[in-house]
Amino acid sequence: MSNPLENVARIDYDGFDGARTIVFNRNRITEAEAIRMVNAGEYCPYLLDIPTKQFEGLFQDKDVNWTPPEWMKEGSAASRSQEDIPAVRFVEGGPEPRATHRNCIKRGLTVDIVLKADQPTGKLTRGVVKDILTNTHEHHRGIKVRLSDGQVGRVQYIIGETSQEKEGGK
Repeated sequence: MSNPLENVARIDYDGFDGARTIVFNRNRITEAEAIRMVNAGEYCPYLLDIPTKQFEGLFQDKDVNWTPPEWMKEGSAASRSQEDIPAVRFVEGGPEPRATHRNCIKRGLTVDIVLKADQPTGKLTRGVVKDILTNTHEHHRGIKVRLSDGQVGRVQYIIGETSQEKEGGK
């Protein structure tokens, strides 16, 4: 039986949010293609781009010393009502898993996005989804949307339904 990891390659690099690791299948794509796809934000089923600390934690037998960001802690903005959440937040470690799947994003949903101009800092912008711009069913950096105010970016967090949605509206 062959080793299933023998054709897996690893590239470490410094991303705008810290040390990151690209893991890809050398039988399916080249190193140059992997780098190009990550830089372009393209989805590829043969490639994974994650924080290096998270990648190395996969192979440890003991717990990784990881502290959740402030917004994830009990009693933080994540556990308060939508109105209490600060308008400016920053991405820490990439989008939440639901934000990478097109079927989880609906028109009228309140979301936090990263605008193209804010990618280096990870600053989040909150708004209501007007249009879904990503055509694929999944994108590892978040589904691209247009907000009701016209701003375009990739969804990082799904905040919740609008009051219209809760009342059974459009």
